[in-house]
Amino acid sequence: MDSIVQSFNYDYYGFGYGYDVLFYAQEPEPIGDCYMFLLYLDNILYTDTITEVSFVDDEFVNGNYISDLLVYRINETDISDSVLVTLEIMSTTRNFYDFMYALMLETIWRGSPWDVPPADLPTM
Repeated sequence: MDSIVQSFNYDYYGFGYGYDVLFYAQEPEPIGDCYMFLLYLDNILYTDTITEVSFVDDEFVNGNYISDLLVYRINETDISDSVLVTLEIMSTTRNFYDFMYALMLETIWRGSPWDVPPADLPTM
């Protein structure tokens, strides 16, 4: 990771005004890397619930420079001009990534008429 940037988000998506946390880094080869991001505001974990954690794999960016990747959106009521914003990135295993993806599919990312029937989560 070489930098993060805060950008005012102007309520583009109807979630309220606030700041976007954008990520910049060179993603290493080979393909198959998985990452999890945690966000801290003034050294207090902001993403303290599993559904708030961001996780990605490198399927579409392998070996390329990543710029302007929106990792988090901070609500304007949670931030002021003097808040220290810290982004922690962790490398995870493919099994952990698959588990997190399946967990979100079975819980938060549900609700459309085209959802598949519920299923057991994969084990790590």
